[in-house]
Amino acid sequence: MYNQILRILFLALSLFVFFTSNSTEKYKIGFSQCTTGDIWRETMLREMQIELAFYPKLELIVKDARDNNRKQINDIEEFLKQDIDLLIVSPNESEPLTPVVEKVYNAGIPVIIVDRKITSDSFTAYVGGDNYEIGREAGEYAAKLLKGKGRILEITGLPGSSPTIERHRGFIESISKYPELEIIASRSGKWNWSNGKEVMENMLIENASFDLVFAHNDFMARGAFTAATEQNAEKKFYNWRRMGIL
Repeated sequence: MYNQILRILFLALSLFVFFTSNSTEKYKIGFSQCTTGDIWRETMLREMQIELAFYPKLELIVKDARDNNRKQINDIEEFLKQDIDLLIVSPNESEPLTPVVEKVYNAGIPVIIVDRKITSDSFTAYVGGDNYEIGREAGEYAAKLLKGKGRILEITGLPGSSPTIERHRGFIESISKYPELEIIASRSGKWNWSNGKEVMENMLIENASFDLVFAHNDFMARGAFTAATEQNAEKKFYNWRRMGIL
């Protein structure tokens, strides 16, 4: 999925380059990342920089919000002051970032949304996966593993991010067909290893009983599994599966 996102993003950038190639002007692209704290986002940035090296008229300015809504809003406001010609943004959380992204779009600046969405249609293009379908397929897989009966711990991403909302909705709708499947807890791991580990540590302290862990990405799944192995608890669970997503 990540390679597809990169390919589509490069296509969007190529189209931008094509339509500006006859101009002698230089163009500024502002890239607002919600975080650079994982490998695939670092790879995305590195490959964008490599690709844009072939186009000297394009300047890429990158700002890392570090998982902070307020910083990302300020970053995008700063882009506006720098007179960018294109905004690429992966919103940390959908609702808080919507007004500032709309502000950029309404100012006549093209906006490409990457991976995570805002809550309006005020953008030029969206590049990302079908997170509802990801959640739905995960639910079907969980039902197959548990043979339609069992208790599930869900470790979600950041609560206000669109992939979290859509993956959870798809998962719930999928397992709702199996009345003997139950989510005993749904807790946020905030997309990262340390918080995924903390969720599992707390569940073990609470002596919670569950048969399968559904983590919204592999970083949180690895953190949860690390916590379980440290407590010699991993063998008590029926299975471990992680979704290789954002």
